[in-house]
Amino acid sequence: MLEPIQNHALRLYFGAFRTSQASSLCAEANEPPLCLRLKRLSLQYAVKISSCSMNPTVECVLNLKSKRLFARKPTQIAPLGIRIAENLSSNGFSHKNSTLHTVPSVPPSLLRCPCFNYDMYAFDKNSVSAEVLQNHFAETKNRFGKHVEIYTDGSKTGEAVACAVICRNQIKSMRLPDKSSVYTAELSTIRMALDLIC
Repeated sequence: MLEPIQNHALRLYFGAFRTSQASSLCAEANEPPLCLRLKRLSLQYAVKISSCSMNPTVECVLNLKSKRLFARKPTQIAPLGIRIAENLSSNGFSHKNSTLHTVPSVPPSLLRCPCFNYDMYAFDKNSVSAEVLQNHFAETKNRFGKHVEIYTDGSKTGEAVACAVICRNQIKSMRLPDKSSVYTAELSTIRMALDLIC
């Protein structure tokens, strides 16, 4: 239903003839065809809701109990979960690998803004020796003598992702779901550090 509208809009934009191919107009406008756009949005939605178990649509989208029923009725429009199940599995998605997301009890607007020290950003790692960086780090540590040092790290090797926190004699580490990003690992290790502080 929407494809003729998109095609008409592209023809108006380019001043093209009615006989111009829609696929050529999409390529010229750097605009994906609606079928690909719909597929991408559907997959993004499924991945997003899989991280929140409290979302009421998780059961509808990711549970494929009625798959056999719709396999026997090919003329019926299947639910979203059944339509995108093959695409999800071909992309290696698994619901058990989703990191669960929880809504915080305190809204972010009520939290006190943290204070950061960006002195080390003035140094270029490629041109400054490790000794200079270590000395500067030691000086920074001395300025905060009474504070507790907490070291965090998130890393990725192949598909395996993990993060770790070191505080005094305590070491906490955690394996994250496969194919998680380094960004997720770094955020997870900061959350572990905050839990340790609490």
